[in-house]
Amino acid sequence: MRYLLFYLITFLFSFLHELAHAGAARLCGCSCSIGTAGIFGNVVYVRSEGRTVFVRTFIQIAGPAFNLAAACVCAVLMRINSGGGLQENDLHLLEMILYSNLMLAAFNLLPFFPLDGGRIFESLIAYLVGEKAARRAVTFFSRVFAVFIFLSGLYLVKYNTGNIILSFAAVYFWRMIERENENRFYTRIKNKWKERQSDESYRTRRGTADAGGETRGLHGW
Repeated sequence: MRYLLFYLITFLFSFLHELAHAGAARLCGCSCSIGTAGIFGNVVYVRSEGRTVFVRTFIQIAGPAFNLAAACVCAVLMRINSGGGLQENDLHLLEMILYSNLMLAAFNLLPFFPLDGGRIFESLIAYLVGEKAARRAVTFFSRVFAVFIFLSGLYLVKYNTGNIILSFAAVYFWRMIERENENRFYTRIKNKWKERQSDESYRTRRGTADAGGETRGLHGW
């Protein structure tokens, strides 16, 4: 029962974690949508993450920052209650919320796709090697990490058959890495198409204005 409750708490705060991303994106004027990631929780797709490292990092770090803030609140409440006041069940609930949020923050800050840490790492090193090279580098290390988790799960099966879950999680993790790159590719294509349409519209309006000016000049002549 405690494990089920811990999972439900983690799922809830995972959803709130993604809402924090969405709120930060909307605050920066970026469009986003919340999708589902199966039993692992939810995920926010930011379709326009901003053109500056500060904006992208602010959006990406909003989720882990929320989890750390929730963990701090729980720690403060538990500290205040050190002299007594809350019932034992309430303390256990606060403890589960504390550990759940710490786990979510630590896991999401790992520097691999599709985690927030991977996106933050990509944004920071893009200044040094460029966006394309940064994406290739983080994608490579993310795939290596997924393979490591997969092989670790297979190896640890001899100690506990339940460790095979690590291998299944690694397969899911690999798929999410590919999906991360697919979403970025389609987003880039969509943005380029919008820029092209905007440029063509501008040239059309400019051409019409120039033609109108020439016509008026002829009439005046």
